[in-house]
Amino acid sequence: MTPAHHVRRVLPCLLFALVLLSPVAPYATHALERPAKAANEARAMAVDLLRNMRDNGDNNCPGKANGLYINWRYGTDPLEVNFGSNGTPDATPCARHDRLTDLRFLHNLLHYKKLAPEDTQFDHAITRYTEIVKSDFANGHDDRGWAYFEFSRLAALSTDPFFAATARSTVRKWLGEQPKPDRGDWAVEQAAAMIHLGTSTGDDTLVQQGRSRLEAAYRTYYNGQYHVILSQQQVKLGEVGQEIEALAWAGMADKARDLLTGAQALWDSQHRGYFKSLDFRQGTPPRLDKGKKEGGRQAEMLLAAQVAGDAGLTRTMLDLVTGPIYYTHGHGIVYEQAPDWSIRATPNGPENWVTTEAMGIAVNALLSVADTGGTPVPPRDSTTFTPVPLPDGQETAAPQRGAQYYGGEQPPPNWPLTDSYARFCWSKIEKERGQYDTGAIDQALADARSRGYTYGWRIMPVNTGDTGCLPRYLKQDIAGNDGGNGAYIPDFNAPEYLDRAQALMSYLGQRYDTDPRVGILDMSLYGCWGEWNESGDCWGGSGMAAMTQQNRRKLIDLQYQAFPHKRFLMLSNHQDSLDYALNATRLLPTGVRVDCLGRPSLGGDRDVLDNDRLAHDRWKTAPLYFEYCSNPDFALGAQDIARYHATFAGDGDGNLNDFSSYGDQDQRNMLRGYLSSGYRFRLSQLTLPGTLTPGAAFPVTGVWANANTAPAYLPWQTRIQLRSGTTVAWEDISRLDLSTPFADQPTGGEQRILTENFTLPDTIAHGTYQLCLKITDPGGTYQPLALANAGRGDDGTYCLGQVTVGT
Repeated sequence: MTPAHHVRRVLPCLLFALVLLSPVAPYATHALERPAKAANEARAMAVDLLRNMRDNGDNNCPGKANGLYINWRYGTDPLEVNFGSNGTPDATPCARHDRLTDLRFLHNLLHYKKLAPEDTQFDHAITRYTEIVKSDFANGHDDRGWAYFEFSRLAALSTDPFFAATARSTVRKWLGEQPKPDRGDWAVEQAAAMIHLGTSTGDDTLVQQGRSRLEAAYRTYYNGQYHVILSQQQVKLGEVGQEIEALAWAGMADKARDLLTGAQALWDSQHRGYFKSLDFRQGTPPRLDKGKKEGGRQAEMLLAAQVAGDAGLTRTMLDLVTGPIYYTHGHGIVYEQAPDWSIRATPNGPENWVTTEAMGIAVNALLSVADTGGTPVPPRDSTTFTPVPLPDGQETAAPQRGAQYYGGEQPPPNWPLTDSYARFCWSKIEKERGQYDTGAIDQALADARSRGYTYGWRIMPVNTGDTGCLPRYLKQDIAGNDGGNGAYIPDFNAPEYLDRAQALMSYLGQRYDTDPRVGILDMSLYGCWGEWNESGDCWGGSGMAAMTQQNRRKLIDLQYQAFPHKRFLMLSNHQDSLDYALNATRLLPTGVRVDCLGRPSLGGDRDVLDNDRLAHDRWKTAPLYFEYCSNPDFALGAQDIARYHATFAGDGDGNLNDFSSYGDQDQRNMLRGYLSSGYRFRLSQLTLPGTLTPGAAFPVTGVWANANTAPAYLPWQTRIQLRSGTTVAWEDISRLDLSTPFADQPTGGEQRILTENFTLPDTIAHGTYQLCLKITDPGGTYQPLALANAGRGDDGTYCLGQVTVGT
């Protein structure tokens, strides 16, 4: 077994490295790879919001009111500003001003300048708001703990010593005061600020004072049943996010993640995102305020998820902030929205004014994503394993994907072939009425089982060059005529035809429906070659009518009834039948079989895939199986496999030649198509604490990539194990879902980042263990899944390296 590369990093728990005595200290760089797509979309939206704030939010008011408006209705002339809750703007634009929005704005401007030093569009605003913020806070501090962290970050971004000094003096002020009663959020944030400042400056006394205050705050305000901090007997979303951030930046990762867990009580499972608050004033259970959502507070949770190390939630919140929360017409974020993200109404019109507070919070979170690519910083003292990827051209023997040969051609040398498939005439298994010979099927199933895969089939009623494809008795009992190229076309609308089709399927279903060796089945028993078409190559000249829509539906239904536990593939030549089959509610949704891969029209299927929404989107829930026609364009075939998210690329039952007969370019394109079909999962990295404790929970963050564009469609279970030699000392199953797409429109290389908690039994012995992964089929049919990583063991396990269990 080749060991995976093991990288141990001791990282700061902060998103930034702050040395307050040296205000020019830069932000720490992130050690993890940055997904460019997340970073780019976050950065683009942040710039849009900053421009809106610069161009419309600057109030030019005199004295202390100078700075940003509270809000404005974008596009009005003259600009309507500072709306109240009743939907009317203030009579005097300078009557209200929030200096904390100026503080955030300056931080965001400087953070963007750090990311894009060559961009000068905000330089004037940086100069102006540096002076405004210094004026705002020249003779006053703020009791909100998060304000300290804003000054701390400004100290890391600016050469002006004012910000480091203000951060220090703010903490000193709190040391001389008692926390404000009934404000659990302020108490927690202030304590975290003391711990952070003490750690940054090497002041152990200050660290201990902060820890004492934090313990007192938890004794007073923490509700262990709900995992929340109470403020005025309520839990407000924005306060939760700020508490999580403060705790994470102070090195209290476990407490931060605990509060992130508690925030789930605010989650809206229907429209996603968080509701506004939980009210404990009437006792428990608390009342959940489902009336509205606050866009800026959702953005706060984006940053909170990131600093707490929850990569999945980070991606979810980024999708929300850049999606329904962003008010396109206002180039900003409104204060409140309805639960479904629509604009709320007020007594005097829609609440469609954008706010500096919400936009400032959003820019803060978005620039953090842009700075780290959406990948959370691992917690302090963590261990990150980085398994070695397979070379790009090396295929994996993974089921239900890749190349499939069912003709007699020679495949590429040593190329892994997985699930098998064949199509055969009806008469092969029913020679006489009701007498079935399934020996060939049974042998094929045994062969597939011996290789660790499955076998599927299509039963043809018509085949060119074989007038005996239909059972002899049925050919005698119903009408029919010879067609083209030696085919015999029966009367598919004859009642006896459907009766005998049902009898056949009922027999096969009773025998094979629950047989795990049976894989995916084609919808059978109609048309030339069983392809549900009336091709002139075989139907022509017969004079027989096509099967009616009603009878085609009966034929679909009887196969579904016979095999309720199996997945089918439907042919596309009759779109009404295709849609009927795809609309059926099945335990395993029906996929689509596409003919003539490598042809411009895909045998007519390109029009179906491009214009039939059901077929176009089917790859998201069920596989698309493609097969080549003769003389294909392999370059076009490879493009279409990726474009339509094809799972298999079949040989078309003899439509290809031996691999060795093709030229170098065709061979490369053929292999490119096979490699890009289906899924190709790779573990990029796995992060967990450096030392695990018996009986204690611990977080694991996995970064998974799918180099291809289709999911696996199977409920694979990812088992995380600790091994001592060959003995599994502990194992648990991850929530990783490989059966669904990694993106709505993947192009290959998308990531799924998942952070989850596991707990070791308190009986596990202290010592050193191997950390291993094994992805298994819960049905037991398939061998453990092969990843596009090196280091696969003989039992299908990937052991990544050593971890320590201790205290």
